Parts: sequence; C-alpha cells; structure tokens
Amino acid sequence: MEVLAIVLPVILMMGIGKFLGISGLIDDHTVAGIKAIISNIMLPVTLFDALAMTVFQGKDMLLVGACFLAFCAILGVAFLLRPLFGEYKTYAPFLCCGIEGGMLCYSLYMTIYGSESLGTLLRIDLANILFAFTVFLFMIKSVGQGDVDMGQIARDYTKNPVVIGIVLGIIASLTGLGQALAASSIYTVYAPVKDMITAPLGALVLITVGYGLEFDKDILAAVVKVSAVRLILNAAALSIIVVLFKSYWVEQALLVAITLEFFMPAQFITPIYIDDEKQQKFASTQLSFYSLIAIAAFVIINVAMPK
Repeated sequence: MEVLAIVLPVILMMGIGKFLGISGLIDDHTVAGIKAIISNIMLPVTLFDALAMTVFQGKDMLLVGACFLAFCAILGVAFLLRPLFGEYKTYAPFLCCGIEGGMLCYSLYMTIYGSESLGTLLRIDLANILFAFTVFLFMIKSVGQGDVDMGQIARDYTKNPVVIGIVLGIIASLTGLGQALAASSIYTVYAPVKDMITAPLGALVLITVGYGLEFDKDILAAVVKVSAVRLILNAAALSIIVVLFKSYWVEQALLVAITLEFFMPAQFITPIYIDDEKQQKFASTQLSFYSLIAIAAFVIINVAMPK
C-alpha cells in the first residue's frame, strides 16, 4: 500500500493532464503559461532553497564530476551509433543523453522523499545541469546552426532564472548563508513563503507531462530503437558509477536518486533546438515514449527499494 500511495498520485496527475488536453479544457497556450511559471518562478526558488540548505562535501564533487563525464561519454557513443538511427541520426544522439530533472525527475523524487530531500537529488543533478548548459547546448546548436555564438549563449545564461537560482543557491551553500538563514528568526517568514511558491510544483509538472504525451505509430519503430539505445547506455553508465562509488551509497535516498536520474528521459526542451518539423515530431514522440519508461522505472524502484 505504501508503494501505491506514492505511485498512484503520479499516474493520476499525468492522467488528469491528458484528460484536460483531450477535453479541450487546456491547450498549448495554457500549458506554455504553466511551464513559464514553473521554469521562471517555482523551479528557481526550489533549486535555490534546496542548494542553499545543502552542505556539499568533497566526495560530492567527485560524484558530480563522474556523472558529468558519464553524460559526455553517452553523447559520444550515441554519435558513433548514428548509422543505427537512419533518417533521424542528426538529433537522435541528443535523445540518448542528459536528464529531464526539473520537469519530471524532481517531482517523482519529491513524491517519495518530500521537497526537503531535494538537496540529496541535486548532488547528482548538478552534473546534469552543468552538462545541459555547456556540452549539450553547444553541440545541439552546432548541429542545427553551424556557427555558435558563445557570447550569446553566455548572455542567455545570465538571464536564465534557473541558472540564477542555482548560482545563488551554491553561493549560499558554500558561504554558509543558507545554514545561517535556517537557524535565524527570518526563516519563520522565509519558509512559509517558499512553501507557498513551491508546493504546486510537482502537480503542475506532472499535469504538463501528461498533457504532452503523444504517439505517432508511423515512427514508433524508430522511437523504440532510439529509446533502447538510450536505456542501454544509461543503464551501463549507472552500473559503472554505482560500482566505482560503492562506499558512497550509505544513504538509500542517494542511491534511489542516482538510479531514478539515469532512467529519466532526455530534456523536454530538446525539440526547441530542432528546426525540421519531421525531426521535431520524432523528438517529441520519443520523449513521450520514454516518459512512460521513466514512470515504469519509478514504480520498480519504489518496489525494489522501498523507503
């Protein structure tokens, strides 16, 4: 029953999102607005708070480095396997690497351990964030646009609310300001305001994921092939990291965090960087398909590693 209590709300919220879309109660414009609120307000506040209240140790940085190298290696191997992907070989490698954290993994993890535990997940996801805003972004823009304006990318970073939240959170953590805030009387005012802003995050994210689920049977075979490659590469990387850092998994919450991360789909924003309509549709379908794999993995993790 405990597993059902964790899994059922996730499936229900995704189902509500799909129903709202089918019934016409919400449309693309509505969902775009919800995503804007999530990415510009809720997620930056959530990330700032989680990072500020987390005390990072040297071994955490080693794990971040290992995960970052793993993401880079997965992308490299996926590029070598491009002949397998046929007409979708241009962008398929980007669907094999990287993790959708803020728009899926965070919500699933917080469903198990609560929002106060997000700092544990971020010990892993920092590598994914670094990868997403450096190697991934540079490579996918290079493939799509040729010449890349690094200055423009840097300027975009400085304006991105998620990046700002992450940087401020890390600064607060490393300087001890986060811990000082938690111990001060100001926290009694800060905490309820933060909770009010971030409480709907999980539900809204899952509604948007459910709404966005779409499947085109004409390209399903190619989608399954790319998804299988992604599953194999990420499972292999996960196994290597778990073995290399075997003394690190004292906390089950941390082992669940890295396992859940490596079974998530690629970043949901990937189609934004694709100009070709057919390639874009393929990417959207693959992300939808792999989201179901991620939910299945979420269920299995809850059964195999109960809280």
